[in-house]
Amino acid sequence: RSLRPFETEDSIRRSIRQGCPLSAMLFSIAVEPLAGVITADDSIRGVVTPAGRVIKILAYADDTSLVLKDETSVDGAMRQLRAYCGASGAKVNINKSEIFFLGSRVAAVNRWGFREATDGVKVLGVWLARTPRDTIHNNWTAMVKKLAQVLALWKMRRLTLRGKVTVLNSLIFSKINYVLSILPLPVHFQTRINEVLSLFLWGSRANQISKLTLSRTVQGGGLGLISKQLCLSKISWCV
Repeated sequence: RSLRPFETEDSIRRSIRQGCPLSAMLFSIAVEPLAGVITADDSIRGVVTPAGRVIKILAYADDTSLVLKDETSVDGAMRQLRAYCGASGAKVNINKSEIFFLGSRVAAVNRWGFREATDGVKVLGVWLARTPRDTIHNNWTAMVKKLAQVLALWKMRRLTLRGKVTVLNSLIFSKINYVLSILPLPVHFQTRINEVLSLFLWGSRANQISKLTLSRTVQGGGLGLISKQLCLSKISWCV
């Protein structure tokens, strides 16, 4: 029923409203048949991980990535994709779709109409390059730049020290942890991230109060700052 007094009902005929929290879950349910047929299709060959798991498709809401072994597999995936679009009414956004060749397939001919990525492609928020070294370097370089930009905006608000710690705990470390759960963090990038965080906290690269003290609980004389070393240990333990 409508909350407006001049109407008793409001009939919604087309899906749900933009921004509704339910939209991502509903889309996941709607796209699951596509993931199922691609996974079950033996003519579509994925990539085998060191643990023996076959990866063909990665999806989060409307962000879908196919990880395929050869051209025949791409043809099979396109066939299933056309069938799914014909049945569901969905359409592939060609302008936002990319294809990225790796390994012995670098010289393959792109005959599917997708824009070809040359330096790398983003898969669920993480950049994938041609070599592990480039993947690590590109992701952490982008991370340092992004952290500096975000913190520069928050620095303009003239927050208290406690407010700055809240920003780091709630906004910054979650971004670091996501990439950290996938890729190792080289020492020189640890140093650069520490410099960005110190510049935000103190206005200089030197810490006026040790991070060990800040990471203590409020009852213990600190401000509850999340320790990056604890994050590293947590990720190592999970692996």
